[in-house]
Amino acid sequence: MLKNLNPKSYLSTFFMFSVYLVLINIYITSLGLMDDFNYTRMNFFRNTPTYFEFIRSDIESGGFRPFLPFQITLNNIGYYLFSVKGYFIFNLVYLFFILEFFYFMMSKFFYFDKFLYYLIIFSWPYSSDLIIHPSLQEKFIVLLICTFIYSYKNKKPLTSRLTILFIPLIKIQSLIFLPFITSVLKRDKNLKIYVSYFLFSSSLVLFVFFNKSESYFNSQLEFNTIINQIFTSPVNVVNIFLIITAFYIVKINDLVNKDAFYGLGLSNLFLIIFMSIYRNVGNYLNSINIFFIVIYILIIYDHLFKILKSKHLKKLVKFCQILIFTFVIISFTIPRFERMSSIGSVMNYSEENNIEIFYSCLEGVQYLNQFQNNNEFIYVNEFENIVGKEIKFLSDPFACNSIENVIIQNCKKTDTIDFKFENSMKIIEYQC
Repeated sequence: MLKNLNPKSYLSTFFMFSVYLVLINIYITSLGLMDDFNYTRMNFFRNTPTYFEFIRSDIESGGFRPFLPFQITLNNIGYYLFSVKGYFIFNLVYLFFILEFFYFMMSKFFYFDKFLYYLIIFSWPYSSDLIIHPSLQEKFIVLLICTFIYSYKNKKPLTSRLTILFIPLIKIQSLIFLPFITSVLKRDKNLKIYVSYFLFSSSLVLFVFFNKSESYFNSQLEFNTIINQIFTSPVNVVNIFLIITAFYIVKINDLVNKDAFYGLGLSNLFLIIFMSIYRNVGNYLNSINIFFIVIYILIIYDHLFKILKSKHLKKLVKFCQILIFTFVIISFTIPRFERMSSIGSVMNYSEENNIEIFYSCLEGVQYLNQFQNNNEFIYVNEFENIVGKEIKFLSDPFACNSIENVIIQNCKKTDTIDFKFENSMKIIEYQC
């Protein structure tokens, strides 16, 4: 993979890696409020039965992810060696390896300008979640997809068959990649065998998912909500617009690897539909979209360059993309890092012993109550539960539901406890 690449091609990789390495060192002070809190306490090698208990609990939640404990173990290396910052820095290394691998494999199908590739990847606001939430599995879905393509292209049948069997077992979102995988295998005489492996493991995942009709993984959104999300969510609108634009360009130019593009686009449409069913659109799970979007934008850019044939245009496009990247860093990425920094302050906050603090994120409430004893955090998602009360509310810039807006409209603010950064979480007192 490395032998044909010029060292200069890694300058953009090193630059982007350095940007996020600096952000981690400045802002990261805790493990956050997602699964990372709990995962760093797990050691599946010392306590083997823990693995089976973890899988059983996962199945009870409607998911079947037998390889997640291996990801947890890999992530935890940095934490065991260098504590909190090491946890995020090691994840950053894994992420950039996967981005390099993805670039290497996709450049076999499509033309990629590497500098633009990295700028576009991190101009997608949700890409920062892959850095501040190491427990996210989206990057490992991409890793396994790339491993399959690499082993298949290099005629390693055992590895490619094992990989295609394992892909759906990473996370349920990986099931949407079947059209893309099929497009890669289109003329292979063993296509049916490969697809049967994929469908077999997919059926296990879907059986668990549908067997738990109302669980953590299966939110049971209403039909109207699903349709509304598909066609009006900003994430989906941008994604669909880029698919249509890139499809038109591929069609009129008769792209050499158009089958791979069509498979990729169909997989992306499946992702849009599935994510609209799976969860409310507009959160960290949208990080996987960029692995499709970056290809569409680079196809569009390449088409423009061919039409206008201007070196000045290329420079202008790159300059504009740098501006977009800078805007996203300032307006979206740094606020997310500031919010991460404030979680440590929230955990240590204690004006008096064991006060009640209301919060809108159920997962965050569970972890805050498990890993600190200063206060009691209470989950709230309905205004009726706090009517007539004086409450302390944990205000979060990245709220899990709309309850804070309802509180602001219907309650009187009496005090605010600020933490270090502008976009930190805050503890606000209300009279409701």
